[in-house]
Amino acid sequence: MSAPMFKELGYRKSGFRWNRSLDSGLVHAVEFVMGPRGWARPSEVDVPNDLLYGSFEVRVGVYVPEMDRLREARGWIFALSCAITASVEDLRFGYEIERQWDEVGSDPNAPALLRPPRPWQSLWDEDAAAVAKASISLYGLPWVDRLRNHDDVVRAFHDEIDLGSGRVSKTDIAYMLVNLGRRDEALELLDSE
Repeated sequence: MSAPMFKELGYRKSGFRWNRSLDSGLVHAVEFVMGPRGWARPSEVDVPNDLLYGSFEVRVGVYVPEMDRLREARGWIFALSCAITASVEDLRFGYEIERQWDEVGSDPNAPALLRPPRPWQSLWDEDAAAVAKASISLYGLPWVDRLRNHDDVVRAFHDEIDLGSGRVSKTDIAYMLVNLGRRDEALELLDSE
């Protein structure tokens, strides 16, 4: 669907995922997440995953090795394993749907039909490929492109620029700074309000 577009931008492909390694050590990731079949895990809300079967969402992420406390990522980077990550649909429509889901969807007494749907795209829609490609081009790639190095990440955090649904904390940024040898800057950040 979008392989030529990604290849021109320096991304490598594996399955439904694309990675672009930057000179700074950061990795930009784009991933097509396919809807599962079957029931959700018991820890999730009791909505059958069959409602998502045959659909997908596109996630983008920026992997910062110095923020990975477990040092799990070796080789291929999944967008969902990035501390800085977002759904392209969230970027397109804002986080209102996710906030509604968090408020209503986490209520175990709320009937499933009242829970707001996640903005997944159906594979069966004839314009699914065009919508996904346009959403990635207009929202996903510009979002990751603004974070090309560690200083961009720090600047975005200080300026309260959207770092996605990964919910990057002050501690995450300080951890990154310590791993970069910028301990004084990390302590200053932790002491700030």
